[in-house]
Amino acid sequence: MSSSSREESETKDKKTKKPPKPELRKWWSGWYDDGGEIVNPDQFCFSESDRSNMFRVFPVGSGGDLYFVTQLAYATCRALEKLQESLLDGCVAIRTKDMGHVVDISRIPFHPDLLPFFQYWVRKIKRGIRRSVGMEEFRVEGIHFPQGGFLKEELFPALGKHEGLRELELSNCLSIEDCTAVAALIADDKHLHSLNLSENIFDLDGINALTRSIKDHPLLYDVDLSGCNLAGGDANALSRLLFACKDCDVLKLGHISFTPECIETIARFLGKKICVTKFSLTDVKISEEDGRLLTHSLRKNRSLESFDLNYTHGIGLPAVVDEHGQTFRLTSLDLCFNRLPVEGAGALAKFISSNTTLKKLLLAGNGLRNASAKILLPAVVQNKTLQFLELSSNPINDESAPAFIDLLRRNSTLTWLDISNTGLKIQTGGRLSWRTWEIKPVVLRGGSSIISQALFDTTSLETIANSNHSCEVNFADVNLGASQCETIRKINSFENKGQAIRYKVVLAWQLNKGLYNMRDFVGVPLELMPRLMEMIQLEIGYNGFGEGVVSDTNKKRGAWDQLTKTRSSPAGVRLDRLYEILRGWNTQLLFERGSAVTEVKTEFEIKHEEKVRAERQKKRRKRRRLNYSDDEYDEDYKPNSYLKQSIRRGDHLPCSKEGDDNKTMHESEGADVPVQE
Repeated sequence: MSSSSREESETKDKKTKKPPKPELRKWWSGWYDDGGEIVNPDQFCFSESDRSNMFRVFPVGSGGDLYFVTQLAYATCRALEKLQESLLDGCVAIRTKDMGHVVDISRIPFHPDLLPFFQYWVRKIKRGIRRSVGMEEFRVEGIHFPQGGFLKEELFPALGKHEGLRELELSNCLSIEDCTAVAALIADDKHLHSLNLSENIFDLDGINALTRSIKDHPLLYDVDLSGCNLAGGDANALSRLLFACKDCDVLKLGHISFTPECIETIARFLGKKICVTKFSLTDVKISEEDGRLLTHSLRKNRSLESFDLNYTHGIGLPAVVDEHGQTFRLTSLDLCFNRLPVEGAGALAKFISSNTTLKKLLLAGNGLRNASAKILLPAVVQNKTLQFLELSSNPINDESAPAFIDLLRRNSTLTWLDISNTGLKIQTGGRLSWRTWEIKPVVLRGGSSIISQALFDTTSLETIANSNHSCEVNFADVNLGASQCETIRKINSFENKGQAIRYKVVLAWQLNKGLYNMRDFVGVPLELMPRLMEMIQLEIGYNGFGEGVVSDTNKKRGAWDQLTKTRSSPAGVRLDRLYEILRGWNTQLLFERGSAVTEVKTEFEIKHEEKVRAERQKKRRKRRRLNYSDDEYDEDYKPNSYLKQSIRRGDHLPCSKEGDDNKTMHESEGADVPVQE
């Protein structure tokens, strides 16, 4: 073989030969020796804020490699290992929250040893294109990409070949140099529907390029730029960006760098004729004048259905809410993490009571106190459209519990109520104090009274049926104490309210064995006996019953039951309940005749049908025939003179059925003949 042909074959082998799959590397955090390798912190690529957080404890001096064991947190090292696994698997959705809790950093840092993993990740994406594997979404959040044009030269060309890409998220992962490349990717992909570039930094050139790509895009309707620094708060650049987004359906903005001129620009934009139906403004400073401008714009707006205003750094609500109810078109209003004084609660209560379109209201973290809650909750009772109410992270306590009980008893449209992380506790005590080494007695608090009086009143079966079965009240993610708060929330999430009542009755029997009484079923029709016999044998968590309420529906008998906080009975439900039912009812008649009805009606429905039937039935007049011998009134009947003359002449007298010719019914001329009408 000649030297030239040998060189060509070697070149061809180099082109066709695929790089090997990189091996997973362990990162040592220094908390314990897990076999990892200590590295130099200067080799990592941090953002400026992350670097100050990571190295604020020990400066990098002599033996910097050793000090790295305390500077890089244990959770960050675990996140680096999970990031390697995600890149090797070719994941198209990489998020920091899926890699565990990362302490004190905003992005997972980049190390040069991670570059082979990123390159292998891009090759897997290209391989999916060749195999015609569809990719409708691509999401990356909170990681450092390799520097030196990795996005522009390797990742974005691979993404641009996916014609089916609909959703693109590059949140908190772009550098200033990458913004122009992202704008070019958006302009080339005409099938993109949703764009999320939140928490990135854009310079003026990047904003202008992004504005042109959004303006000329034919299908883009969802743009998320929340937390983005837009050229340090340039109002002119923001105005051009808003004009480009006027045909979008969803638009999210907001950054601490926004100036009053930026807020005024946003207010003018909302007051114009636009297509935006959902607008979000977060992490901005809003003065009273800016609040009045936003209120005026919301009155003029005709398209907005959802409005979010969060983290406004102390704005007094309801700064953007019209208390006269003129903001009728809003169906969702998010005012979380602001400030709601008592005066603002009164104006907001007027807005809620007069509004007929609002379905979702979020007021978490507004400093809502008991006085404000007592003003706000009665207005929610009057509202007939509100379905979602969030009041979490507010300093309300047991004093406002009666107002919540009245709300849950009288309102039937509310389906979600969040009062987690508040002073409405279920109970206190019952735990061992590490200071005194004593167990404090259990004290029931306001949250327990809300459950026992409005959601799960176990006084009797009637009170259980009359409880609220439509509203999910969120206290916590687990059952606190013996309250069953999370279990009741899951039961109230059932669409079939009859099923919710059934579950609550079974749960009440399971928690309180003495609640069962045979006399409660004396008036139940005999045809319902099979269903009742089935229900009294049910237990949540056993024999497949309790799906959607507990995780395990086939628990073992005799083991510890986390739901009831007791050890379950090995034999299950006692047989004396079945014996009482079989003895108290005529069971033999049921098996002889079978079910007599196909539909069981209540006593009220039966009485109503009988009443309607009686009204429709007309009273018939009894007819009497001639020569009716049993009529006691014939002897005293005296016909008038006109009738006598007609009888004498023989007019209109019937002939005898026996065939007598011209035989009349009277024998003599003056005789009185009884005649019937």
